[in-house]
Amino acid sequence: MFEKVGWKSEGVTAGYAKQVRDDRLRELRQGGVVTRTQKLTLDQAFEMYCSSHLAATDSERRVRSMYSAVVSPAFGHMYLSQISTRKLQEFVTGLHDVARPATIRHYIGIIKTVYNMMRTWGEYLGPSPVEGVVMPSVDNDRTRFLTQQEAAMLLDELCCRSVDTARIALLSLHTGMRAGEIFALRGENVNMNEGIIHIVDPKSGVSRVAYMSERVRRMMEAIQPVPGQWVFPARHGGQRAEVPDTFERAVADLGLNYGIEDARDKVVFHTLRHTFASWLISEGAAIKAVQELMGHSTIKMTERYAKLAPDKRKDAARLLNMLN
Repeated sequence: MFEKVGWKSEGVTAGYAKQVRDDRLRELRQGGVVTRTQKLTLDQAFEMYCSSHLAATDSERRVRSMYSAVVSPAFGHMYLSQISTRKLQEFVTGLHDVARPATIRHYIGIIKTVYNMMRTWGEYLGPSPVEGVVMPSVDNDRTRFLTQQEAAMLLDELCCRSVDTARIALLSLHTGMRAGEIFALRGENVNMNEGIIHIVDPKSGVSRVAYMSERVRRMMEAIQPVPGQWVFPARHGGQRAEVPDTFERAVADLGLNYGIEDARDKVVFHTLRHTFASWLISEGAAIKAVQELMGHSTIKMTERYAKLAPDKRKDAARLLNMLN
């Protein structure tokens, strides 16, 4: 008797096929019924998910690294039906002293994604233990922004290493666009005649426009975006998923993070977006205008930059002197 367990292209591995075979032999010996969905370990489920959704993507290495380093040792050997909400909560609590809240959320996010995919594919029929797990709050508000000199140094360094990375960095610095918004940019979103970039389906859910600086306009003229194609495609075609490692190496070699321990004060790609807003506020731009350019869903998100605004009270006091 033969049983088809799936195709390799669907993420089915030799290890998983062996597990199914062992289950069926156990059924014959014991006379019971052991369903496939009850006997799928988290490691097996993760491998199916990676093979189907992450293979050859820019994020595969990062996700696999996080999973194998922390998640797999704790739960990889367990069947999906054995992992409970309580065990996951204990896992989260145990990580508080060794990992940042955002990192812990990433670990749980991987587990959640695997369960969701297995349920969608009918490989697991039970509830997801991730539901109900109390996650640590995240304070990721970054306080670091680049000076004009630092920004110029970084862009020059990137130009020497990778033109694509330098262009991506320039676009974020001069428009405030998020990395994901830049990677999702297609030729039809760039209006050279009007000098604007249409940011479609952003993180906030509300589309907006970005205005090209002269430097960005010259860059776009050199790229010549083609409708229907990615403006900044991945190395092997398709949409980019992550900022090139070149950016991190350039930051390190320039010493921009030397001696800085707090991750919120370190220069990362998102610092360019933060710098864009900081420069605007420092030059006296209205908070409301910056909110719209940044695509912030609430004014509160933009108000954290208010401390950088010029002190208008002194200007008001000078007006009184003019009246005397």
